[in-house]
Amino acid sequence: MDDIFGKVISVFLAVCIMFGMPFIYMTERAKSAKQMYMLSEVTRFVDSACNIGFIDRDMMQQLYMNLSFSDGITVIDILHESDEFVAEDGEEHSDREENSGGEVKTYSRVNTFHDEEDIWNVVENGEKYGFLKGDYLKVTVREKKAFSLFPFIEDNTVSAVYGGCVKYETD
Repeated sequence: MDDIFGKVISVFLAVCIMFGMPFIYMTERAKSAKQMYMLSEVTRFVDSACNIGFIDRDMMQQLYMNLSFSDGITVIDILHESDEFVAEDGEEHSDREENSGGEVKTYSRVNTFHDEEDIWNVVENGEKYGFLKGDYLKVTVREKKAFSLFPFIEDNTVSAVYGGCVKYETD
């Protein structure tokens, strides 16, 4: 009886390994291909925005359309970091001159951050969201509810992060 039970268990394990391992391998290959695609789309978006100095509605819609997959929830985070110069009186100044009107003012450099909500508010009105030379743009894409072999284990392996410094300002 023990011999039959051992044979049944070994046949069951052999079947699981024979059919399970190729399935796991193909799932990982699909994740790798998806991650490469996501990285290429994010790279194209960030590089084009950094080279031309602005983002418009068509660029944003194209990014979201290219990264929307049917088998998972894709989360896209866009971060724009900009340096602003603030005088001692608390006023923000877009010019970077230290003298205005003949008097010397002390300016402090302050990092300000804008997210995709701020960018969407501008581009939905048909305007271009402009950058200044030296600003930093970073896009993070990750898939929240991707396919997983075990539904109780969250899979965070498919993600792409890319950023760059803006080379040209918009007029």
